[in-house]
Amino acid sequence: MDGGRAVVVDRGYRIVVIPNFSKVVPGVRFSLLAPMAESSHEHMIEKVILRHFGQKPGFIRRMKTGICNEVYLVGLGDKEVIARLKDQEKWLLGSQYYIPIFKKLGIAVTDILAEDYSKSVIPYAYQIQSKIDGQDLGDVIETLTDEQLQALAKEIVSIVNKVKTIPSSEQFGPVWGEQNDFSDTWSERMKIWIEDSEKHGRKTGVMDDAMFDLAQRLYESYASYFDSVKPVTYY
Repeated sequence: MDGGRAVVVDRGYRIVVIPNFSKVVPGVRFSLLAPMAESSHEHMIEKVILRHFGQKPGFIRRMKTGICNEVYLVGLGDKEVIARLKDQEKWLLGSQYYIPIFKKLGIAVTDILAEDYSKSVIPYAYQIQSKIDGQDLGDVIETLTDEQLQALAKEIVSIVNKVKTIPSSEQFGPVWGEQNDFSDTWSERMKIWIEDSEKHGRKTGVMDDAMFDLAQRLYESYASYFDSVKPVTYY
């Protein structure tokens, strides 16, 4: 208690300050509104790893590459895996749905080693995925030779052409497994994704004011082009 306020803390959740606590009827249960950040995520990931793999993780390290989910690199024995958390399970269902399709097309993708979308184990839907060896393109692209860039471009084109063979709708937006979240124009969808990127990019430190302003200017400058784009499947 502090000046008539109560500070409620629970493992895995954010601190909630309840004003005028002395006037609240004793015994009432309070809903804690939102998950805490990193330390809480690590506790939840440890619980999930123990549940599915029967061992504690060697380390848990937040990654800055995820803009839609909370993404962590996890040491598991002599290997590393990827843990993905999200309060809305739909953000993970696309991977569950499309990974088998991509594998059939001959595209190198990760494996889902464990998953649960019920939020009954922890207050997040989650996936544990295998880690594909290598480095993220953003970390090394400036060091690549012209020959390496050309080889990379050919590989990207090959993957895009394979994905394009998957039938698309006449609208724009992500397909959450068998669900969808469509917009009528590419401009509408771009606006949503810029806002989402800012929200998550600021949290992970990969997006600042200058980057967000640049995205806004590009969006406004090329709005007519975005309106002319026709739908095609990509990932």
